[in-house]
Amino acid sequence: MGNELKILIRNSAITSGVMLALGILSFDKLVIVAMFGGSLVSLLTLYMTIRDAEVSVLSSNANKLTILGYTKRYFIYGIFLFLMSKFFGFSGIVIGAVGLLNVKFNILIFGVKGFLNKLKHRLK
Repeated sequence: MGNELKILIRNSAITSGVMLALGILSFDKLVIVAMFGGSLVSLLTLYMTIRDAEVSVLSSNANKLTILGYTKRYFIYGIFLFLMSKFFGFSGIVIGAVGLLNVKFNILIFGVKGFLNKLKHRLK
């Protein structure tokens, strides 16, 4: 696993911890279950993506494995959002979706940070 992936996983875990602390400090069950749960699901699917990429590179049937991996991950997202809607209604879906965006948000921050570093070096 590359250094960037380790940094991404570390930052995503820190963001998950912040979400948990926010839920505990606000005494809000919805934030703890939906947002923190979505964050954990996001980390799980990131791990699944990494594993699927490693397997696809070594396999001769990479196309089929890639499609199957995407299907599994979206199925997990769907089950999570269904459970949030079942127990918390629409607000559970929205707050759960914010948790699911944890890894994507950290990827965005990683990319913006790299862009700003390149821009800083060009301006020197």
